[in-house]
Amino acid sequence: MGIKSKAKKAAAAGVTVATSGLSSCNDNGVVDPPPPPLECSDVDQGQSLEATAERVDRVLSVTVRHALGADAYWFDVRVTNPQGAVIVSVVTSPNGRPDDVLVTLLLQSDTTSTGSFTVEGTLAGYSNQHCAVLRTFTFTVDGQNVVVSQRKGHSLPLVARERAWIVMVGGDQREVELEARTEYRDPHGVSWSVTGGSLVINPNQKARWLLPEEAGLYQVQVVVDYGQNGLAVDTMAFEVLG
Repeated sequence: MGIKSKAKKAAAAGVTVATSGLSSCNDNGVVDPPPPPLECSDVDQGQSLEATAERVDRVLSVTVRHALGADAYWFDVRVTNPQGAVIVSVVTSPNGRPDDVLVTLLLQSDTTSTGSFTVEGTLAGYSNQHCAVLRTFTFTVDGQNVVVSQRKGHSLPLVARERAWIVMVGGDQREVELEARTEYRDPHGVSWSVTGGSLVINPNQKARWLLPEEAGLYQVQVVVDYGQNGLAVDTMAFEVLG
């Protein structure tokens, strides 16, 4: 008797939270009014970001900027999923701009004309607000000219604004160990359900599933609760072989 992983579908979307900055003084001592408070919908999935690029030979230097002002700074920045290029370096606060990220890419070849990459990280406001950011950028190369545009967010028919997926991290005979993985560090809760067998929930978003002895197709589902930002759902199916 054995089991076989049959199918998996992941539900994914991005989330951002907004920041508001602090007022500042000009050279005459006059206090500028603070920027207006930001709403989550204003920066959902990172559309508050803009990008510009320069090319030297096969090297692209892309500056990603929080376009709503410099009253925020980046941390925990990751650049993932490069297409058409490899990541050389990621630098936050280049030239003293805390709301900038400088991404250096090496084109795969001299003839590469298109590609993309995803910026993930956190924008923090000076009033201790934190914003998770996820945005994919595409680039088009025409000679020395480079145009960077933003890929629109996921269009899955879900209200979820985060991602979650099931990963099988271990298994023996009819028992498998599963883990729910997420982009967001602090979901409100993680719940599991199965269509057969028994399930033991472990810490750190993991579960051990003992599948039934009867042959058939069985499914496990995880639901990750992101509070006001919605839910993310993933499923994985296993077939018990007679």
